[in-house]
Amino acid sequence: EKLRDLTERCRMKQKQNRDIVEQHYSSSANGFVNHTRPVAGASSLTLPRENTSDSTVEVMNEVQKLEEENRQRRRTFLKAIVDSGIDWYHNEELRNITLKLEDGDGTD
Repeated sequence: EKLRDLTERCRMKQKQNRDIVEQHYSSSANGFVNHTRPVAGASSLTLPRENTSDSTVEVMNEVQKLEEENRQRRRTFLKAIVDSGIDWYHNEELRNITLKLEDGDGTD
């Protein structure tokens, strides 16, 4: 039950993050430079142009903060599964959830 609750909260937070980013991109008049940084552990968010407003930077900072919170939740969840001794690998549903969380956004 606790695992299910934690998984659901992670999914909800990830959806909130995606919604924030989508809302920001769709309402942004000044646009973005698509510049991803292929550094391990670096965010793949696009970097704003020089003329980006302070509110845009604030939103991007909030998104980065939320992404870090999600990474931390995934780590906590995965550690709880491993520490619990649950045979997660032979439980198909739990294995799929765990492997998805492990993949995360590629920055863990």
